[in-house]
Amino acid sequence: MNIIHYICRIKLHLRMKLNRIKAVLTDKGISQTWLAKQLDKSFSMVNAYACNRIQPNLDTLQQIAEILQVDLKELITDKNVNSVCRYQLFLHYNF
Repeated sequence: MNIIHYICRIKLHLRMKLNRIKAVLTDKGISQTWLAKQLDKSFSMVNAYACNRIQPNLDTLQQIAEILQVDLKELITDKNVNSVCRYQLFLHYNF
């Protein structure tokens, strides 16, 4: 395992924030309950997404972006994680 991969794994385990749904909801002053109604999902499911306990599939993430009127990237891009780590996270969770 190279050093970059190792550092990214440490950051992943420390942070585990793969989506920014909660941050975007907070920025917009929108409740998880409201979003759950718009998605026709339970509050528990939306809360799990927002707290990063469960990751929504791509279709649901796109639907959330449309409802919140934000670009999909805004829901998944953390400005504090550099592009190398973002790529490593992508590989880790998609392959």
